[in-house]
Amino acid sequence: MLRFFAYHYPFLDYSYLQFLVDDFLRLLVLRYCFCSIVLQLHRGFTGSSFYPSCSPALPESEMMNSPVLHKMIIELASLFECRSMFATPDNYSKG
Repeated sequence: MLRFFAYHYPFLDYSYLQFLVDDFLRLLVLRYCFCSIVLQLHRGFTGSSFYPSCSPALPESEMMNSPVLHKMIIELASLFECRSMFATPDNYSKG
């Protein structure tokens, strides 16, 4: 399985590839990504000091700035009737 991820995701650091093989650790990385995207889109958290960080850094362009993920967060916010608390992906800034 590690070879599969290494082949299909060559931009990921090897340490993250090891995380993706284990179910628990993969879920931990996914929760980190979810938290980071939610905080970036939330109007109350402006500035990079509010955002989580990790080392080595995840590839921002590939994963964290995905329009599909941003759309899903906005749809989730609409479902919970808190859409007004979130900026659209077009007008948010990462501070």
